[in-house]
Amino acid sequence: MKPRQPLFIALTVFLFVAFAGSITGLYNEDFANVFNNLIAIIFAIFIIVCLLDRFVLSNKRLPAKIERILPQHIVLERDTPIKLRISSNNPKQRMPIPMKLADRIPPDWTTPTPEINIDLNPPSPNATEITYTANAHRRGVAMFDGVDMAIPSQLGLWWITFRQTEKVEVKVLPDFVDIFGSDLYGFNRWLQMIGIKKNRRRGEGQDFFQLREFTNGDDIRHIHWKATARTGKPIVRTFHDERDRQIVFLLDCSRQMDIVSGSRTHLDHAMTAMLLLTYTAIKHEDSVGVMTYNSHEDRFLPPHSGIAQIGKIINTIYDIEPTTAAADLENAIERIIQQQKRRAWIIILTHLDCDNDQAMINQLIRLSRHHPILFVNLRQTSAEDIANTTINNHDEALTYLGAQHYIQEEQRVLTQIAASHISHLNVLPEQLTSNLINHYLQLKRSGSL
Repeated sequence: MKPRQPLFIALTVFLFVAFAGSITGLYNEDFANVFNNLIAIIFAIFIIVCLLDRFVLSNKRLPAKIERILPQHIVLERDTPIKLRISSNNPKQRMPIPMKLADRIPPDWTTPTPEINIDLNPPSPNATEITYTANAHRRGVAMFDGVDMAIPSQLGLWWITFRQTEKVEVKVLPDFVDIFGSDLYGFNRWLQMIGIKKNRRRGEGQDFFQLREFTNGDDIRHIHWKATARTGKPIVRTFHDERDRQIVFLLDCSRQMDIVSGSRTHLDHAMTAMLLLTYTAIKHEDSVGVMTYNSHEDRFLPPHSGIAQIGKIINTIYDIEPTTAAADLENAIERIIQQQKRRAWIIILTHLDCDNDQAMINQLIRLSRHHPILFVNLRQTSAEDIANTTINNHDEALTYLGAQHYIQEEQRVLTQIAASHISHLNVLPEQLTSNLINHYLQLKRSGSL
């Protein structure tokens, strides 16, 4: 219940008259007594009318039915148009009445129009429609918690408030434009320029293609001796590239991935790079899947090819946030060995934990016996940034020494990983996408993938 402008005007007039009467009563005592009694009676009547208007005369029924119409996809950090369709619930209404609306958007959303003023029209086949915009600032599941509305009381002295309590869950997805670039055609051209050609290469792949006569440059290890003996001419086997290579991302969701770099966490940077590499790999006819570990609910999406797989991956990871748990790589490797039977390229996206380095390396060696690995470490800062830091006090000196020690430990562990014949990347989160895609394309060119 909130007072409306007519109530404030009436109170202002009443106070002005009372003040004027009190001034006049200073000079005429009899007039003052009569005036004060009259003011008291008028004020009592006014209070009674206000209470009657609020609690007796006003309609207690929900004045309108509101239907919320949301777009099919709600994208992070983008203005989302939300339509409200409003129809009157009062069959006796004959004239439009003013109405205030406030959609109860999720708490981590913002909108430039938290309150909307409209005229509620009488019942008709065509409902009133309004559209406002809101911006989601967090991935995952969001909840609309009903709609607040207010209409004037019968005498127009109060705003009578109501709430339609229908709740709606929506999915907030990563920004596709931010991930894939605003010009997918340009991105495709870039892939064509730096990517591989889809042509067969003699003697380099693993899938048998055909038999043909030996020519200069052919590998003698591919000579088919039985065919050579039958024809009297040297015959060689030729091969073409395997096309449906399988790639599985092992995505760390532990507390280390909650570190913020730029405006986003390491986990958000890893997701962006993963989706762009997924798009690139699918364009090169490979299959892609994902497994999360140390998330609130670990998930596994088996590798598949085709552009629809991108949408499946997004729907698998869109609501994942870093947890407070430490990384448990041993359990993740056990799961991936059990669930991924076919040989696949395993890309581990993580933030290096130097405290348990030997146990981690042992687990990586174990996994490498089943699948080729790329270990990707999202480092927190660069050695150049630390070296160029200006030290002005004791605290900054301690920070400098701590950062230097961390970088040295990081390099020590990465050297051990390399000595174990495990491929790795050590990149800043902002540089992860380009480094990961270029590494993939380099492997494709060389025939190693």
